[in-house]
Amino acid sequence: MNVMKEEISMELRASEGGSDSKLLVCDMRDIYIKACKNNSFN
Repeated sequence: MNVMKEEISMELRASEGGSDSKLLVCDMRDIYIKACKNNSFN
């Protein structure tokens, strides 16, 4: 039996690495948002 969740929470944090780390997290956020939209998770 498959049960779909109504909400999903995800926390992405930049740790050590300065601005490069922040850029990576922003890229990952954009990838996850695009994947959700492509799979109809609004």
